[in-house]
Amino acid sequence: MQIMEHCNDFFEGYPELSLIVTLLQSALGREFKASANKTPIDFKKLLLLSVYHGVASRVREQLAMHQIQMPCCIKGQWDQYCQQSVAKSLNQTAELIRLAKRLESSTIPFLPLKGPVLAFQLEQGVNYRVSGDLDIIIKPSNMEQVAETMKQEGYLQTLPEQELSPKQHAFFIKHHKHFCFYHPRKNILVECHWKWTSNPYLLKITFEEAYERKQTQEVFGHSFPTLSNEDNFLYLTTHAACHAWYRLFWLWDLALLAPQIENWPALYKKACDHKLERPFLEGVLLLDQFFNLPNQTGTTSNSKHRRLINLALQSIIRNSGSGSDRPFWHWVLEKRHLLMLDKRMRFKTSLILGQLGMSPKDWATLHLPDTLFFLYYPLRPFLWAKRWFGR
Repeated sequence: MQIMEHCNDFFEGYPELSLIVTLLQSALGREFKASANKTPIDFKKLLLLSVYHGVASRVREQLAMHQIQMPCCIKGQWDQYCQQSVAKSLNQTAELIRLAKRLESSTIPFLPLKGPVLAFQLEQGVNYRVSGDLDIIIKPSNMEQVAETMKQEGYLQTLPEQELSPKQHAFFIKHHKHFCFYHPRKNILVECHWKWTSNPYLLKITFEEAYERKQTQEVFGHSFPTLSNEDNFLYLTTHAACHAWYRLFWLWDLALLAPQIENWPALYKKACDHKLERPFLEGVLLLDQFFNLPNQTGTTSNSKHRRLINLALQSIIRNSGSGSDRPFWHWVLEKRHLLMLDKRMRFKTSLILGQLGMSPKDWATLHLPDTLFFLYYPLRPFLWAKRWFGR
């Protein structure tokens, strides 16, 4: 069975999602066929799904362009959401520029990930792309300095919330990828990464390598260092694959970035060299199926790729059916998808141990001195149960 047949099967019975994809295809210059969506549209659900998938502003633009009428109350809610999204994005952008200047004054190299800089790179502004938070990646050796800088700027550390002991800090750095900082007055969350993913065997590109290949992007007069197009494509496919592609805007970002890739076979080789062949090809094949962007890597899909894409489609469709609620089954699907991204046993072992291993919440639930740190391992299931049943 071909992948496209899977897509058609999954789209059947989901007219709102089908219309969203059709409108996004139209935004890329594809012919819009209104007759392709014969089932009556629930515009309230269409709005909710467009918001959930992060493409509400782009879908609203395309609805107006193709003169698709909707109830006035929904139109008003949609326009209000778009205005609020732009205001939020502008606020985030101003804060990112302010933080960038602070880091630059301290000679701390960094690279922004996703967010406003990617919005300017792909869509020349922040009118269409919504971000829940700001992300930057830095050298691991600068993490403590950056954490202190964020606290001086009025941010509260929210992940982990508590102060860490030396052993807890060492464990967190090894098994996690970022600290989270929240500014209560500005209502802005910043994730400071020192790794691309939590799994140490996935996307093993050092910060120094990525920084050496960086390009610049102007954002309201400020020049930001940012990932090269090739590194960005690898990062975005890996990030989306780690979450089983459950939000469409991850794929939409790649659709906008794809025309900027100059040498697809070389990028595919680079993906293979970094053990990213499966997430990379999954992204390329999904772009082909959703947006008719042809696979230019010179490779063909195999059964593993088709199984991954099948899981990704289930993730997108089932979450679309349940709105913004992501039940336990999706966690299972996401981890199953993640296990298939790399065939190496050490990758799978690291992933499983990462899920079964201790959490900062364990440290907050029970305070143990570093001399007894090893006890967190056998106590893990009991501490988890205490939190679960004590909710």
